[in-house]
Amino acid sequence: MLPTAPPLLPRGSMNWISCRGISGGIEGLLDDFDLCAPQVDCPEVSLVREALQLCRRAVELRGMGITAMAWSLEEKLLVVGTQEGMVAVWDMEEQQVIHSLPGHTGEVRCVKVFAKGSLAMSASKDHTLCLWNLLSGQEKFTIWDGASKDPTEPQISSLHVDEAKKVVYSASSSKVNAWNLETEELIFRILGDASDPWVCTAVLASRATLLTVSQGGMVSLWSSATGTLQRKQHLSSIKEETITCGVSVQKQRKMVTGSSKGSISLVSNLTE
Repeated sequence: MLPTAPPLLPRGSMNWISCRGISGGIEGLLDDFDLCAPQVDCPEVSLVREALQLCRRAVELRGMGITAMAWSLEEKLLVVGTQEGMVAVWDMEEQQVIHSLPGHTGEVRCVKVFAKGSLAMSASKDHTLCLWNLLSGQEKFTIWDGASKDPTEPQISSLHVDEAKKVVYSASSSKVNAWNLETEELIFRILGDASDPWVCTAVLASRATLLTVSQGGMVSLWSSATGTLQRKQHLSSIKEETITCGVSVQKQRKMVTGSSKGSISLVSNLTE
């Protein structure tokens, strides 16, 4: 039987169910229904229980601010990172959360899906990278990104994966780390100029290059295998303005940047 209802709330009413869910949590409420359903010849009880089962994971995530998202096209999964460090995997066909992945202790900054939508890498404010199997919901490994615990240290802003070489690149405004996805070892680290922070980073796998663009318009080309600087050039079209954003165009092996005064630059082979 269901536990004795709180005073003034009629037993079995929606008010009682809501009160029980708030006071004892969704798991406690489901335990009550598990005990009650076999003893009561009432189809509505079973329907409510099934509805609670379906929304359980969504309720668990309620109140968590979403800070990062990535889409798995092949598996039709939406991967969501939260302020509390949780990574949730939504099945968009069933419209429900299928995995809640607790691996981080800080806000999830970005998520990258790869391997035909079956794997994802997440980066957190706690300076960890987690690799997830989206199908099984298992954590494959966690990497400490090598940063200090200083809260003023720049946070990871983007992740890039070279599947052919099994490398993941984590980029912040002043640092790029390259990690081996099989051994979890650091391959190289590139340190930037803190006075002219990078705004955007792109990995052009077909050219084995890594491209960074700074706030002041300095474009740098690095080897994506060794982290060696190959060339640097200032965007001549950027005068008395700053770069604010950028996006890579992988098929054309270029990057498009936007500035504070509305200029758009196309970067390719360090020529505009």
